[in-house]
Amino acid sequence: MNNIEVVTLLTHMLEIAKSDPMFIHCAVAMVKEPDIGIFHYEGPAASDRLQRQTVAEMLADLDKSIANQSLPPRDESLPANRVVYNLAHDPISFDFITWLIQAEMTRVREGAPAPLRVAFWKGKGNLVADNAKVKLWMANVFLPALKLIGAISDPTSILGRHHEAFLPVNINTWSRSGEAVPRFSSGEEKQKADIITITLRESHKWTHRNSNLVAWLQLADYLAKQGENVVFVRDTAKADEQLPRFMTCPRASRDLVARVALYERAKANLFVANGPGMLASFCDCSYLMFVELHEEGHPDWTNTPSFWAEQMGLGSDTQWPWARGDQRLVWKPDTFENLAAAWEDYRGTLGCVAGNSP
Repeated sequence: MNNIEVVTLLTHMLEIAKSDPMFIHCAVAMVKEPDIGIFHYEGPAASDRLQRQTVAEMLADLDKSIANQSLPPRDESLPANRVVYNLAHDPISFDFITWLIQAEMTRVREGAPAPLRVAFWKGKGNLVADNAKVKLWMANVFLPALKLIGAISDPTSILGRHHEAFLPVNINTWSRSGEAVPRFSSGEEKQKADIITITLRESHKWTHRNSNLVAWLQLADYLAKQGENVVFVRDTAKADEQLPRFMTCPRASRDLVARVALYERAKANLFVANGPGMLASFCDCSYLMFVELHEEGHPDWTNTPSFWAEQMGLGSDTQWPWARGDQRLVWKPDTFENLAAAWEDYRGTLGCVAGNSP
């Protein structure tokens, strides 16, 4: 559950309390990753027992939800080419990309035959079978990602291996030890086009991580004055919303294979740290990805140096160990000054072959 949903729930409960003064006892519990939980209750002591009974009913409902998410027992005899992704529990996000790379690397390391066979667990009783978000991600990201890496969807792998590793720390370790990191490929002819893509993060979740749209539009103007052709790839929810003066590519916003094909053809691809940027890091394409780290203790603990070191496997000012010279992380916020300076430092590594626009 993301913060917007938490705030929405609390607002709804507050509206109920304001509309009915007979609600006289309240208990609230909240958690945040990695391991912090808080709770508080308020009301007359005479209502404590009724509140405890209500909380017990909530706990029983939570237990039921956890049981419905749980995978059936694993068949330990199955080889590493048979894996399962838990749609009722695992992230419904671009984290699947990193999970898939790890599964493929494990298959190769253990010598299991290709292709990687991925089953998708939908929970007991098809818990999430009709979930609109799950269906959208399955169609637009998860299933196309299999094609991009040569894997296949195979329901018979439902008892296969399951790993809850959605961040690249293991990939970094394996790469540094000499293992090859697989690359996603569109399978299309990689004829370079004279374009630079800018992929925007425009999510309603953790909005402080979103792209600095004003700065990116300034950069696009700056690049255009240098004779560059800029194409924006907007968030899927904003795929059909145009930007002033610049071309967008709605198909790439929705279609993962089209997105990868565009990144492969582009002269360069620019990102803030996000899922599509992680996708590009596993593709045969040139990129700059801007990473803004906060001081330790910042509420967004996932963008602190310790998190990146422990969960991503990188220290600040370092690069993915499998990255090429034209694939760079820039450890700065996406202000126009930083974007322009990084581009000027980066552009000398690139060649330009004229091609068709998307």
